[in-house]
Amino acid sequence: MLDDAPKQLETLTDAAEVLQEVVRHFCAVADYLTDAIALSTSDGTVFFVNPEYVRFNGYQPEDIIGKNFSLIFAENERTAAQELYHYLFQSPTISPSIETTIVRSNGIRRDVESRYTFITHHGRRIAMLSIIRDIAEQKRVEESLRVNQLKLHIAMEVGRLASWEWDIASNTVHWFATHEGSFGHIPESFVASYETFLALVHPQDRSGLDREMKQALEGEVDLNVEFRVVFSPSQTRWTHIQGEVLYDEVGTPLRIVGISMDITHERLSDTAAE
Repeated sequence: MLDDAPKQLETLTDAAEVLQEVVRHFCAVADYLTDAIALSTSDGTVFFVNPEYVRFNGYQPEDIIGKNFSLIFAENERTAAQELYHYLFQSPTISPSIETTIVRSNGIRRDVESRYTFITHHGRRIAMLSIIRDIAEQKRVEESLRVNQLKLHIAMEVGRLASWEWDIASNTVHWFATHEGSFGHIPESFVASYETFLALVHPQDRSGLDREMKQALEGEVDLNVEFRVVFSPSQTRWTHIQGEVLYDEVGTPLRIVGISMDITHERLSDTAAE
């Protein structure tokens, strides 16, 4: 893998011995690393890669050593990759990571995350250490999560549902609706204390809801209750909520999380039928 490295190191100036020493140290550990690693000079010439780098990109060592790092990019993207490389080499700051897409020797594109740092000599950067990690699976998971969240949003919209959470320690109720939903003209994101939330409940239903919430916290009942929400003398809506209490490792209740559904239409229909 390093057969061609000395030929490249000969072209370096006073930093040659430093880079040779770096390569010697890397050879001792790089074979055991699971991330793809490459060392390249200020102009982007690669002079060291570990076995994982070769395996991941699909090239032979002789195809990489002594060549510009941009070899692993699509041909029409290599110039932009080289420009970014030179910018990073000169920049006084180092980015936490960079996400990009490389092309393996078989033409398959892969999403990767690149982290980098520099080898310095007398305060001058003489080489870049690149650590490349495959994030294709991470991207698939993120896309799957995005699609599932979209499906959930649509389901909640169609079902006139909202999600909510009462954090016991901070005494804060968070209400997240996809539309006006069960709380009428309250904004889609509603945050208030439990007492403020309770004040929105119809006076005739308030004590019953409070009792159900407290009993749920004590583990006596599952939270499953209907009540009315009052916004004005002429604006009252029926809501059905279900919730589950979450506890810490010693059994102390931390929060109640659940969903709510606007059942005003059903209640009015039942009343009219009677």
